[in-house]
Amino acid sequence: MIPAERTSTGMPEATRMSQLRHVTKPAIATNRGQFYPLRCRPLNRRAGVVLPLASSTEASMTNLYFEELQIGIRSAAGPYSLSKEEIIRFAKQYDPIPRHIDEELAAQSVFGGLTASGSHTFAIYILLSGQLQPHFQVLMGLGWDELKLTNPVRPGDALDLEMTVLELRPSKSKPDWGIVRNKNLLRNQKHETVLECISTIFVARRPDANVSPR
Repeated sequence: MIPAERTSTGMPEATRMSQLRHVTKPAIATNRGQFYPLRCRPLNRRAGVVLPLASSTEASMTNLYFEELQIGIRSAAGPYSLSKEEIIRFAKQYDPIPRHIDEELAAQSVFGGLTASGSHTFAIYILLSGQLQPHFQVLMGLGWDELKLTNPVRPGDALDLEMTVLELRPSKSKPDWGIVRNKNLLRNQKHETVLECISTIFVARRPDANVSPR
């Protein structure tokens, strides 16, 4: 009898391939309930674990036009991990308040420790906004309403952003643009909201779209 071929891990090749065939590729959801599979690569051949394979051009990014959006669809980005050094460096330059730059003084504050500046938290929100998946064909922002900083951001926090479409309407002055209002929630690893707001943005309409009101 010919012995079964084995991989460098000691596992029979046929067994390993059988396990890999049962691994489900991760996917991102679009507003229409469709899923676009991400490119994957093995993280650990022994366990057959896969992770999304990112590229510099983000080949898996979905850029949605105004016509492709629906009320209630969600986009997500993150996590963004925050270090003590980054909190202090940002605060020294933009918001030099003791509770953001001095650990001993911060321990005596109402927050009981070092916290990120509110402007730093908002800057992270802006950064993650540009990384949301699915991504929209955003032309420009119009502003933010009901901005709240509901919990302090501390060293070691990992922040995720979730955006939900609340309202869609075509622009009256720019027929090839659409106006989208969204609810934004920035949360830490404990799922505590640290920032929330309503954003209004212009999103491009399809070049071949009928520009009459929806």
